[in-house]
Amino acid sequence: MDKQVSRYFQFIEDNHKEIVAAVSDLTQAELHYTANGTVNSIAMLIKHTAGAEKLLIASMVGGQKIDRNRDEEFSPGGETPAELLARLADSLQAARETLAVLPDADLGQEKEVTMSSGKKTISNEWAILHNLEHIAHHKGQILLLKRLARAK
Repeated sequence: MDKQVSRYFQFIEDNHKEIVAAVSDLTQAELHYTANGTVNSIAMLIKHTAGAEKLLIASMVGGQKIDRNRDEEFSPGGETPAELLARLADSLQAARETLAVLPDADLGQEKEVTMSSGKKTISNEWAILHNLEHIAHHKGQILLLKRLARAK
């Protein structure tokens, strides 16, 4: 991995480690806690984080075809901690494989992608940085939800 890409990947990996550490001691009920259906559960946020990462890195940066069901990410389910952590590990591995072959010189390469808001021109660097921003946002939600689930 080139120097700058490696630096970005280290941040991605660190965020994953922090999420894994935060959820490793949660019970099944805590993972699926939704405050009476008013917020997304930690399980939903993990599924969504993994799905979005595959979209942003493997698909947008790497050009890979991915199979993503965004609606399923936000649907309640009975996923176990092991299943959820496997999803995160899978998205991290896809990011690692994609970024391992991305030269720093290609960070500025632009492409047109379709987002939920419509078509947008992005660079590879934008997709990587947006992924970092996205993970950090949901990591904060996960930490707060953990506290809420344990306070109920």
